[in-house]
Amino acid sequence: DHTDTLWSIARQARPSAAVSVQQTMLAILRKNPDAFIDNNVNRMKAGMTLRLPTEEEARALSQAEALEQVALQ
Repeated sequence: DHTDTLWSIARQARPSAAVSVQQTMLAILRKNPDAFIDNNVNRMKAGMTLRLPTEEEARALSQAEALEQVALQ
C-alpha cells in the first residue's frame, strides 16, 4: 500500500508491547538509512523495502528518548 506511513508500519511491526511505536520507528530508521530523506522519520521514500528491527534494536533508545526525537522531527 503506497499510503503506508512509518507510524502505521511501526505500529504493525512493533516487536513487542514492551517497546513504543516511536522506539520502533527510530529503529526502522537506523536499520534503513537509505529509505529516508535527511534521516527524517517523516520523509520515508516510496517503494522501499524496509528491514524491521528486533526488540533489542528497538530498545536502543528509551521510550522518552524516542518520543523526544520523533517530536523534534
